[in-house]
Amino acid sequence: MKKPTLLLIWACLIFGVQAQNVGEKVLVHVPVNGTGNDFGPGYITATTHGGISYTTDSRGNANQALQLDGVDDYLSFGSQSVYHKRLPISFSVWVNVDDNVGNYPVFATDNTTAAYAGIIVSVAGGIIHMNYGDGVNFGTGNRSTLSSATKLNAGTWYHIAGVIRGYNNMDMYINGVKETAGTYSGSGSPNTMGYIGEGLSIGMYAKKGNGSDQFFKGKIDDLHIWNRELTENEVNVKRHIVVSYSMVAGGQLEDDGPYGMACENLGSPGAYDRFNKDGGAMDFNGNSYRLKLPNGNLHKIQFPFTISAWVKIHSQKTFQPIFATSDHVSSKYSGALLYLENGKPAIVLGDNQGAGVQFRRSLVANDSIKSGQWYHITAVCTSLSSQKLYLNGNEILATTASGTGTLLAHGATNGYIGYLSEPNGGAARYFNGAIDEVMMLNKALGNTEVLNAVRHGVYITGQPKDTLVTPSSASILRIKTTSTTTVSYQWQKKNTGGWSDVSSGKASILNISSTSDSDTGSYRCIASVSGRTDTSETASIRYIPTNKNGGGEVSEVVLSPNPAAGLLSISGFAGKIKWTIYTSSGKKMLSGQMNDPSVVDIGALQPGTYIVEIKNGNSSYTTKIIIL
Repeated sequence: MKKPTLLLIWACLIFGVQAQNVGEKVLVHVPVNGTGNDFGPGYITATTHGGISYTTDSRGNANQALQLDGVDDYLSFGSQSVYHKRLPISFSVWVNVDDNVGNYPVFATDNTTAAYAGIIVSVAGGIIHMNYGDGVNFGTGNRSTLSSATKLNAGTWYHIAGVIRGYNNMDMYINGVKETAGTYSGSGSPNTMGYIGEGLSIGMYAKKGNGSDQFFKGKIDDLHIWNRELTENEVNVKRHIVVSYSMVAGGQLEDDGPYGMACENLGSPGAYDRFNKDGGAMDFNGNSYRLKLPNGNLHKIQFPFTISAWVKIHSQKTFQPIFATSDHVSSKYSGALLYLENGKPAIVLGDNQGAGVQFRRSLVANDSIKSGQWYHITAVCTSLSSQKLYLNGNEILATTASGTGTLLAHGATNGYIGYLSEPNGGAARYFNGAIDEVMMLNKALGNTEVLNAVRHGVYITGQPKDTLVTPSSASILRIKTTSTTTVSYQWQKKNTGGWSDVSSGKASILNISSTSDSDTGSYRCIASVSGRTDTSETASIRYIPTNKNGGGEVSEVVLSPNPAAGLLSISGFAGKIKWTIYTSSGKKMLSGQMNDPSVVDIGALQPGTYIVEIKNGNSSYTTKIIIL
């Protein structure tokens, strides 16, 4: 099994339902780790059908992929709204078909008999088909499809990825290569994707009309679905990921890689990440906190490979381990270790035979990083004699190499994040700072790939507030963000068909200079960095027309005096009224109701201009009042 079940249950009990790291927008992650469970944000247990078994994956690891017989084997996840999101949608999955003759469904996000709905991916006659349906019916006019020109060979593993934006607007990747000769079919409503309400299925597609249920025949592994667009570089990086540890709200660690390998948290609490998101990173105190990786061989790989992590040190120390594939015990350098030596990024490769320089190869940068700042550190290892270090995506040219080791050999011990025992018998070493997004790939990334792989993002730290405005007043909504680079903004307004862009809303502040009744409604802002987004909370603009004369009398109701100080008289009405006093920016200050003319104590209000709203039955009146 890829993920120890008891560890996983323990993590869920301690931290509750998982939330994804900023900008990822993961909907589904089924790594296939001896179970078919979805480790995405809903953490949904799969229901198995037929005689599902587990087989060797694309990297030669036993019992790490689904084996489906094409007759009745499949996974289902129930009617879960977590799978039902609007476009754009991206996905990636490994597939290996037994033959290139049959029609084999890979997955469907809304597996219903009633219509083409949600996302549907299949391999038919060796051709890959990416579809989305409108949720109305099951004719060709109810779907949009991109089909590959490439035909898959039977018995061969392929990494399939796709980006679905809308009608005839999709990208398909086969083994990281963009399919440029694919063809579109179907005439489904442009940019419209609908859902019936069924859940995700893997390896099965329900019959439509007089058809029959269809089942996948072959192997499926590591399904991901995201509610955002993947870039071409991301597709290639994700294809080579071995482990990808991210920290999420509450300080929970999750592996977004193909094996879903759990860590044992030995004391490390959550910390603020580089987007100022509380609990988005892990904190290490420099003397006891650490994360213990599984004692398995899935991440103990040979050349080539790349290791990277985001780090922020609290103080300089002689030796600070970041990520180790195996612990240095019994006086031996073992496996691969990304670390800091007096604040200098470094990589050491051990042969698991001894602790002298003849048993390792090391590369250390000549310059140190500063305390209190976030840095992205990458080590690219092609061979023992070919290693490179990168800082924030740029190669470090001033480095020092040492050691004469002749091979890389991982030890039989657990790996760690933030900890390493001392191979020469001294005190154990601990990281003192914060760590986030530790990644290992089975590929030596090139310079451009490393730069593109630096995972930028954005986090909204200040949310928009509801606003109450009167004619000719300005409506101002604003958000505040933290990011590692330049942020793009798009404000949206909600209408009957969903959210639509506000053409002028391209900044962190939305300013409607002269508000009218048509501006009333709900608004939100989407902040974006390099394809990663964070969406603000919803805020409303409420437009209320005032008395044209701007005086104290509205309809039969009279407010006096105006200006007022201390007490405000409300008279000239019959029956029951409700009254509310707002600031000019829409903040509710006082409210009440009365059956007869009376006075209201306004002594607690600061001097200024306020809006008074009076409701009498189904009628609503407003006016301005000045408080001295």
